Amino acid sequence: CPFWPRTPCASPTRVAAGGVLRRFLAAAAPARRLDLRGIYPPLVTPFTSQGRVDYARLQDNLRLYAEIPFRGFVVHGSNGEAPYLTQEECLEVVMRVHQAMPKEKLLLVGSGCESTYCTIEKTKQMADKGADAVLVVTPCYFRGSMTSAALIHHYTQVADASPIPVILYSVP
Repeated sequence: CPFWPRTPCASPTRVAAGGVLRRFLAAAAPARRLDLRGIYPPLVTPFTSQGRVDYARLQDNLRLYAEIPFRGFVVHGSNGEAPYLTQEECLEVVMRVHQAMPKEKLLLVGSGCESTYCTIEKTKQMADKGADAVLVVTPCYFRGSMTSAALIHHYTQVADASPIPVILYSVP
């Protein structure tokens, strides 16, 4: 992948050997394991002809998906519409999906940003709106600076500050 640094990145095995994998499997505060077995389709954010989020169609989609034995849903993943939404719309979509989906399903939400600070803030906001876990992409804008140590520092800071589990999310 052209966005990865030339030096080897911290693989889950290396991170586990270093004793920090626990942070990425469960949030530091409420120690619980995250069972990700199953299928998590990305949810499409429908729009009106005026370019606004069509919350009614989103609810219709969720009613249909609720009947399929998915383990949960992904909102604002790498192939989602988050780049076209305001921050308020992003949060509103997460809240509405959380309220409408069956409680036994997990809600995974993209919260990664280029800066650690922004990722932490967005992660907390997504947790407040009902996310069960967040997907945090690898910062890649300054890819030459994304050494193994920098990535470990970024993900550790995010995981330590997160009230919910953090999933490392590599987008090619």
